Amino acid sequence: MGKQRELFEGMTNGSIGKQVVRLSLPGMFGAVVASFWNLIDSFYGAQIGEEAVAGIGAVFFVVALVQALGYWLGMGAGSILSKELGKQDKKSAGEMAASAIFASIILGIILTIIGLIFSKQILQFAGVRKESYEYAIVYYRYIAIGILPSLLAYVLGNILRSMGKMNSALFGTMVMIAVDIIANEALKNYLGKDMKKLGLSALMSQSACFFVLFIAFILAAKKMKLSIFPKKEELKDKFFKKYSKPVLNMIKMGSPSLFRQGTGSVAVVMLNKLAGNYSTNLQAAISVSSKLSLVLFSVAVGIAQGMQPLIGYNYGAGKWERVKKAFLTTVLYGTGCMILVAVAGYFFSPVMTSFFADDGEVQRVSVKILRYQCMAFPFVLFANAVNMLYQALQKPVQASIIASFRQGVCFLPLLFILNNIWQEKGIFLAQPLSDVVTCILCIPFAFNLFHKND
Repeated sequence: MGKQRELFEGMTNGSIGKQVVRLSLPGMFGAVVASFWNLIDSFYGAQIGEEAVAGIGAVFFVVALVQALGYWLGMGAGSILSKELGKQDKKSAGEMAASAIFASIILGIILTIIGLIFSKQILQFAGVRKESYEYAIVYYRYIAIGILPSLLAYVLGNILRSMGKMNSALFGTMVMIAVDIIANEALKNYLGKDMKKLGLSALMSQSACFFVLFIAFILAAKKMKLSIFPKKEELKDKFFKKYSKPVLNMIKMGSPSLFRQGTGSVAVVMLNKLAGNYSTNLQAAISVSSKLSLVLFSVAVGIAQGMQPLIGYNYGAGKWERVKKAFLTTVLYGTGCMILVAVAGYFFSPVMTSFFADDGEVQRVSVKILRYQCMAFPFVLFANAVNMLYQALQKPVQASIIASFRQGVCFLPLLFILNNIWQEKGIFLAQPLSDVVTCILCIPFAFNLFHKND
């Protein structure tokens, strides 16, 4: 009880700068590590060939879609949960966490069934070329089987972060990375350079991550004295009545995450389809550069996510000045971090891409794309922070609009327009230009919010 009181006091009365750093470091590291998981299969796929890398890149949109749905439910529940904890309403907080888990199980089962039945059609929609189809289908089937544990892991990770348990969420992600690497190496003697090895390792790592995060969540909920599991009498008539309202609120509050991650999934498909019009090598280069870019971009995502529970706690406690200060501190600190990331990414891009592209042409193009993206990184933190701010303040409509900017409103039109004008170079420039425009569009949202409440 003492630790929980200390957590509450730190969030609502402690040094803002210290809390921003404390929450952002594990959030940043966790987001980077989580995105790094997507690189592991590309690394081992490169040992098989460029067709395998292209196939993995095509399947990546399914991973992105599951992540989108996981963040939808997890961050929707988390934004409400952190506010309820700020008000010290543990009953409502427990109901919200339970609702997210139950909804994830149902959704995960449905998606797994659909994913396995329509595997061929889904890969065709993703723009898989004939040369890489046989690699993609083998890998895809394991990813489809792992949808349920993967979805639950994303939901639990976001709930733990909203509870202020950043280290627990980070530990689960690190376990996922470790299991994936160990499994790939251990299966090398039995399956060799086979896509089955990559798929099975991914499935094992997702399952391990879910198991660790579930245990961490149960322990955290017990310490906080949150009532999670329904009582026997609630398993009859009152169950759906009790949990339907929290689920609807969670869906509503999580809609910005769905827009943000969902438009990202669509962007992955469109990018892969356009690249497929040129060559398998270009698809492979975009797969490598996109995943490396995602790792670097995740620094901004992690810092912004780290801000969210601090905003939620203080908003729930009615301390608006601390909300404003937390946002401004995060923007200054986070933008400085992203400038350093941009410089490092630009100069070390040849080294980073060399691990995932044996083909000289694939690496050359990967470096070019990654360097263009690095030029836009100083602009991405502000947009992410504004988005997370609106979501934490439970303003889903505005947050959803902001969330759709980067890879929906801005990126998709730019992708098609620039591709028609400059062909391949247009594809390379679409995302960095989208990041700059998104940052500009977010400025009036931030100004309007603080101007109204000053």
